Amino acid sequence: MISGASQWSKAGDDATKEAFHVSELGLLGEVLHCKHLAGGFSAVQVASVLQGRIELFEKTADRMTIFRNVDELIRAGWTID
Repeated sequence: MISGASQWSKAGDDATKEAFHVSELGLLGEVLHCKHLAGGFSAVQVASVLQGRIELFEKTADRMTIFRNVDELIRAGWTID
């Protein structure tokens, strides 16, 4: 579910965008960890980011959500952890 603007701080949004940008350059490890406004946690395989999509695996819900870009991920309430 995609809502309006992010509820995280601008610094949080910027850090999330930077982390995903850097991962596209292959400068991070294999996994990016994220957290949700409602308290959930997730993992994103950097390999999916390199393929042009963000496959976010929600650990507690045991489900995968695919985002087209980092802005969509942020609007859905996720940020880098």
